Amino acid sequence: MNKKSMEAGSSVSYFKNASPALNNSDDKETDLQVNCCGESVTDYYFKEDYSRRGRNDFYIIHVTSGAIKLFLSGDEQILRKDNFICISEHTPFSFYPVAPEDRILRYYWIHFTGYGARDALQKSDIMTNTVYKLKNSKSVLDQYEKLFYESRTCRKNLEYVLSVELRNAFLRLGRARYEDTSPRLDVSVSYIHSHLRDNLSVESLAAMEFLGVSRYRELFREVMGCSPSEYIVRLRIMKAKDLLTQPSLAIAEIADRVGYRDRLYFQRVFKKYVGMTPGEYRERQG
Repeated sequence: MNKKSMEAGSSVSYFKNASPALNNSDDKETDLQVNCCGESVTDYYFKEDYSRRGRNDFYIIHVTSGAIKLFLSGDEQILRKDNFICISEHTPFSFYPVAPEDRILRYYWIHFTGYGARDALQKSDIMTNTVYKLKNSKSVLDQYEKLFYESRTCRKNLEYVLSVELRNAFLRLGRARYEDTSPRLDVSVSYIHSHLRDNLSVESLAAMEFLGVSRYRELFREVMGCSPSEYIVRLRIMKAKDLLTQPSLAIAEIADRVGYRDRLYFQRVFKKYVGMTPGEYRERQG
C-alpha cells in the first residue's frame, strides 16, 4: 500500500468474510486469526459505536496522524500520533475524531480473535484496554503493510500466514514502546571496544560522530548512562579481570593490553573499581 496515494476520505480494508457481520467473530476454534484489517484516512466527523456490548473480537487502533477521542468502559481518553490501544473482546467503547477540520485523522486497525489471542498479546507485553505511546513506529508500520499484502494477495496457507504476521505485529508493537530513537553512537562505541589499548581521547571520539565535545559528552551520558571516560575505564577493568584468569600473563602485560602503560597507575585504578589489587583478584580466582 502506497501511503502517499491515500487522501482524506479514503480507506483500505481487508475482510476475511464478505458479510460484515461475520467479521466480528469470536471464533475459538482457531489459535489466532485476523477477521479484518485496514487503514483509514479522514477529515470528516464519524463515530464508531460499540457502547452497548463491545465487539466479539479484539480491536487494535493505532493513530498515525490527528487524534481520536475514545470512550472505553465509561472513561474518556485521547489517542494521538503514535498512540495505540488493543481493546479486548466484549468491552463497550466508542470513538470519533478530535477536531477533524483542523487535521487529517489517519489510523490503522486490526480485528482479530482466537483462543491464543490473549497469550500472544501477553508474550508481546501488551495489556488490553491500555493506551500506549510508541517511541519508534516505523517497524510497526512496515509490519502492517506486510499484513495487508498477504490479505490482498491471498496466497497459499493464507490463514496461517496472517496469524504469523499478526504475531509479528504484536512483537513490533511491544518492542516499539521501548526503542530509543536517539543516536546510538555506534561508530565511536565500536571503536572504543576494538581499541582499548590505544589512547582514547573524547575529542577524537566526538569527531567520529561529527559532534562537538560538549554535545558528545551529553549524548553519550544520555545513551550509555555514564561519561565516555567512565565507560572506557569500566570496559578496561572488565577486560583486565578476564585476562587475570590467565596465569601465563604478567600483570604488567595485562595493564598494557588494556591501555595502561604505568603498572602502578593500573593497580590503583583497578583497586578503586574492584576493591582489591590485580594480584589479590588473581589469587581469589585461582
